[in-house]
Amino acid sequence: DALEPNVISYNSSISACERGGNWPAAVHLLRDMAARHVAPTTVSFNSSMSTAEKGARWELALQLFPDMASEDLSPSVVTYGASIAACEKAGEWERAVQLFSTMPSDRITPDVISFSSSISACGRSSQWQLALLLLTEMPRRHKIAPNLITYSAAISACEKGGVWTAALQLRADMSLAKILPDVICWNACISACEKGGYWQTALGLFSLFATSRCLAPTVVSFNATISACVEGGAWQWALELLSEMRKAKASPDVVSFSAGISACEQQGRWRESPGLLADMEVAKVLPNSITFNAAVGASARMGFWQRALWLSSRMAAARLQPNMTTWTCCVSALNSSSSLKPSTLRPKMAFQDLKKSRRARSQPHPAMDIGSPNLQH
Repeated sequence: DALEPNVISYNSSISACERGGNWPAAVHLLRDMAARHVAPTTVSFNSSMSTAEKGARWELALQLFPDMASEDLSPSVVTYGASIAACEKAGEWERAVQLFSTMPSDRITPDVISFSSSISACGRSSQWQLALLLLTEMPRRHKIAPNLITYSAAISACEKGGVWTAALQLRADMSLAKILPDVICWNACISACEKGGYWQTALGLFSLFATSRCLAPTVVSFNATISACVEGGAWQWALELLSEMRKAKASPDVVSFSAGISACEQQGRWRESPGLLADMEVAKVLPNSITFNAAVGASARMGFWQRALWLSSRMAAARLQPNMTTWTCCVSALNSSSSLKPSTLRPKMAFQDLKKSRRARSQPHPAMDIGSPNLQH
């Protein structure tokens, strides 16, 4: 007779599915246990829930949680950890906190995983105060030391909440605990300073990050620092970082280039913005509306109306719709030009160009050519 599968073979198979990330097979095996009258265990459910959660099937992981009660099984700390992690991925922070708060009623002590997932769930929904409260409860009430993942989740929560001082304090706490920050921690701290308007602090953190032994700044690190410098009016640093980005082999993306062009706009360095647009073409990075508007704005500030209108027309070639910002800059360039008369006709000219660009936008996508011609007026 053929050997019948038992609970041990089922659990081993489900665990193998978990390691391989095969959630459909794991859930199928769990359902097959009932069909073959093999009673599942807590391990069966835990492995299936964890596989579903890691496979971005958070709703399925949460559905399995109450099924344990029908099998007269009690959840474990692993069960709660998988369920809270599923809530985190779903953006269900209230449900995550609710599950976390019910752990004591099941006589289960939260571990570092359930704390970290709950903190991350709160952070993703901008509930940074609650995230910090959970962090302080770890050592105070449960004698659990936060780890790298916990701190990263808490710092990210502070970054999303725009509380840069709290983010920096947590990074200092990590140093005291002799926990080395990872890329996520560094990026979150820099981004928090950017959102807070503290470009000098962001730049200082970036310098520390760049000189660390084991880690290297990513595109996100560069972009956050460049944006902070642009917002702070430190255009020299923004352009320097954009240059350093290429040397560091961190390929600039549309955010990087747009911030660089905005820096040129701030200081009227219009001659550099067409070069950056050309660099984007070489790097095969498609510009967006922010990129074009920054370039149009740079031309407008110098009164180069032909360049401003030409760039706005190139937006149609990129299948982008010029908006009010675009045309306000174009009208400004027309009105500031001393070579055009009468000035009352210039807004009309700009909006006629708007109609043309809308018609062009409906045409097939041509080969992109965003390098600027030699338009001086």
